[in-house]
Amino acid sequence: MCIRDRYKDGVNLHLPTGRAYSIGSNCFKNDWKLKSVVIPEDVIEIRQSAFQESGLLQVTVPMNVRVLGNDVFADCHYLTQAEIEGTEKTGERVFARCESLQKVKLGYGVIRIEEGAFEHTGLVEIELPTTLGQIDKLAFSYCKLKEIIYDGDWEAKRSELENNKNICLLYTSDAADDAR
Repeated sequence: MCIRDRYKDGVNLHLPTGRAYSIGSNCFKNDWKLKSVVIPEDVIEIRQSAFQESGLLQVTVPMNVRVLGNDVFADCHYLTQAEIEGTEKTGERVFARCESLQKVKLGYGVIRIEEGAFEHTGLVEIELPTTLGQIDKLAFSYCKLKEIIYDGDWEAKRSELENNKNICLLYTSDAADDAR
């Protein structure tokens, strides 16, 4: 269902509630006037490029969203913060080229960061869940990541992730000092 014009007051998107549904591909793509959206628990899927190149400032993807398509929030140049509460996979290039993106929290249940998820972003801080098991190649290419927050045994997780030959882990300057 594409609800582009029915639930908007100009800059804030008010999505319907009451039954499960998906947000369609390209539904709000190129909507630069769109500044905020509250994604209700009724949304179970956000399809490819649904909010790509929109004017969103921040976004929270709730636990009930089971599928995030590719490029969902890509090219949102004003997006500064994002949280994915529990979707298993991020979607390829989900935040690619969001150069204002500074901080991301991935909640418990996220198991995979897909290829190019944060490429060419301004990302400086990311919080990773203990459920994370895979980071695809180029997930963090050309971003400014400085801090990884992980509530668990980072050395064990880092070792586990390094066994995946498709990834390159980035370290904070403190982590690099500790490794010496």
